Amino acid sequence: LLAMTLSACGSDSATEDGGDGSSLKSQTITFDQSGALTLNVGDEVSNPVTALGSGTVTYSSSDAGVVSVDGQGNLQAMAAGTATITAAISADDEFLEASISMEVSVSKLDRTLTLDDSNPEILNIGDENVLLRVLGYENVDVVFSSSDESIIQVTNTELGYVRALAAGTATISLNVPATDTYNAANISFDMSVRQVQTLSFNQQGPLNINVGSQASVTATTDGSGAIIYS
Repeated sequence: LLAMTLSACGSDSATEDGGDGSSLKSQTITFDQSGALTLNVGDEVSNPVTALGSGTVTYSSSDAGVVSVDGQGNLQAMAAGTATITAAISADDEFLEASISMEVSVSKLDRTLTLDDSNPEILNIGDENVLLRVLGYENVDVVFSSSDESIIQVTNTELGYVRALAAGTATISLNVPATDTYNAANISFDMSVRQVQTLSFNQQGPLNINVGSQASVTATTDGSGAIIYS
């Protein structure tokens, strides 16, 4: 009868304090930033845990290639994807061991492509080796294209050199592929080509006239603009 009484007391004590036959208390552990995190590639975030106990805290990532974590809970977004970050605290003299996990999603960055101010506003027929500059990318293979190669021909699709062949307007497009860090991007802009105007006199110079004499000299052009003499 005495043995049965002692066994019952021991069982009541374990259930009340920890439920596993020990007298350790349940642990509470929380991340500073709770809930799922969304980061961009290259972001660095500090997200350590806070716990009641004094046990050793360790951090791990389910995919360090997507999100890495150091021993202080500092996260670094490495590549697009999803990883689970787990923090664990060991047992101490008062508290049981415990762990907590959170999901971190990483997205690629968006590029911002802009035209360089040095680009010409208009081309003349016959212009060659004209470089069209676009800002917002580097160290990636890109493709320039023209909507009408009979007007503007792209002579170097990677660097953006063009040649003006005929009067009119063509749309120049630049496509930048996705990388491990950035999403794909593109930009398009219209470029016009004009005919070079010719102007000539009906009498070729030099023209020699005597003092007091008069001569009529007329200029002709293939354009429709007004001709002004001076």
